[in-house]
Amino acid sequence: MKPAKLASLILATALFGAAAATPATANSKDYRPSGSIGQLYYSNAEVRNWLGAPTSGEIPVGPGVYQRFENGTIYNSPTWGAHPTSNGDIQARFLSGGGATGELGFPTTSKRPFAGGWVQGFANADVMWGPGIGAKVVGHDTYRKWSTNPGLLGWAVRDETRTAQGKTIQEFERGSMAWTKAQGAHPAQGAIGDRWRESGGKDSPHGNPISDEIGGWRNGGIFQVFEHGWIYFSPATGPHSVWGAIGALWAQMGREAGPLGYPTSEETRAGEGVFQRFEHGTVFHSPATGTYMTTSGEFQNRFVAGGGAEGELGYPTGNKTPFAGGYVQSFAKGDITWGPGIGARVLGHGIYQKWAANPGQFGWALTDEWQDRRGARVQFQHREVIWDFATAELYSAEPVDASTVVFLGDSQLAGPGIDSWAEQAAQKLGLTHQIEHVFGGLGYTSGNIYAGGNAEQALMNDRVLLPQGRPGAIILTLGGNDATTGASDAAILEAAKNTWDELARKYPHTKIIVNGVMSRNDASHTRRRQVDALIVNAAKARGLQTISVTGMASTAGADPDFHDNVHLTQAGHNKVTASYLPLLKAALSH
Repeated sequence: MKPAKLASLILATALFGAAAATPATANSKDYRPSGSIGQLYYSNAEVRNWLGAPTSGEIPVGPGVYQRFENGTIYNSPTWGAHPTSNGDIQARFLSGGGATGELGFPTTSKRPFAGGWVQGFANADVMWGPGIGAKVVGHDTYRKWSTNPGLLGWAVRDETRTAQGKTIQEFERGSMAWTKAQGAHPAQGAIGDRWRESGGKDSPHGNPISDEIGGWRNGGIFQVFEHGWIYFSPATGPHSVWGAIGALWAQMGREAGPLGYPTSEETRAGEGVFQRFEHGTVFHSPATGTYMTTSGEFQNRFVAGGGAEGELGYPTGNKTPFAGGYVQSFAKGDITWGPGIGARVLGHGIYQKWAANPGQFGWALTDEWQDRRGARVQFQHREVIWDFATAELYSAEPVDASTVVFLGDSQLAGPGIDSWAEQAAQKLGLTHQIEHVFGGLGYTSGNIYAGGNAEQALMNDRVLLPQGRPGAIILTLGGNDATTGASDAAILEAAKNTWDELARKYPHTKIIVNGVMSRNDASHTRRRQVDALIVNAAKARGLQTISVTGMASTAGADPDFHDNVHLTQAGHNKVTASYLPLLKAALSH
């Protein structure tokens, strides 16, 4: 033997033991492994036995080398060291992807048995092999997650798929595993996984799962978080997606533990918006109206009976809210009220807003709003009203005609058992249908709580609700309380002009008669006589019919007929009627 050959044999024996002196085949004498590949080969009998004899020398590849054997290959790189691949599906998949310089990179582990199959790690991914399925490429994070419970999903049935956004999806026998850099790998399986895949999987509006299934919720429920929402499941309702504006409101309301319960449908488009049903209600969203819910019960039943979001009411614009001892809810085209013992009723916005400003004035709606030639009508507990579409005004539905007079005034016009001088005179002149809005303490500047303030405020805010139509006359008897409260002339005139203008606007074709302030001629009524002149002159200047009643009590001989300093007895009213009657007749005929 030549000296060089002998030296090599002595060195190999020293490095790798006696086995190195016995190559597997005669051909291996030409390709004896060395370095890191040789160390692995000669130090690991199991590797050596299933690889067989070398069939090539070391061959450079990328930053490392590899060497072929009868039944496989050993790769060595500075980063990962030496690891074998063996002939079969995993090695074939590795080589089909470009080998050590391809998609998988250098091997980082040997092939090893796992869960009834085989797995092997590579620099860029792992490869698993399942019985009857073959070798599939799996991302590292996906593999690590899968390996903690391989029975959950079973074996990979496809290679990992990567999206343009850097997300991955892996299909398994019994579900999927999705991965994002921010959230890691999470399985999607069972009913929730099926729902996710049906909606498009990684390309669905959900995006990828960013949590595992989370259980232990009401009635056996589970849910899973996705990039853009949740999928919830309960045995009673099945799996359903919740996301977007509807999901945000549902979460705010307490999710499945809140008043709505679990979702029972997917989002459904209706017109310009969407809605989703839950166990105990429905959530609606549209760009124009926002996101609100209806809950099971009379409100929702009435809403659905009217055609739902595409029907008479349109999308909700608020949630059901406690109000005045009952409940209310607003919609795009109307409102629903619910009163105890009465139930749900539909109102138009105009009537509803007037009612909501002072529900005690009207009571609860007894009927839905309906329409006739006069406008939109509703029967409330305390009165029937009409919304006039032409004027956008609310009126009392009490019928009026030429025999109707509407009184607006203070306690001079009426009292317990009193038939006032104004009422008696109007009756004698054919104004037999008398509608009275009379409040103690009311004036142009002074107010009454039941009237909602002073006369101007009462009219402007519809606290005094006047009848629709064209009555024969409107008669005002105000000013007496302004005289006794110390109001200035300027304040009285400003409030009086606003009151008259409001009446003229509502009744442009009806005669409006402004009475002054009933008074005696003595010194205690000086301010009352001053206010009479102030009011009468100002009303006359605005083209209204006026009747000055200054000192009329004295003229009529009624000075003794006051039961206090300002209020007449019935006898006094009777006396004053005779003096007032011709003046009213002249005003009506003018």
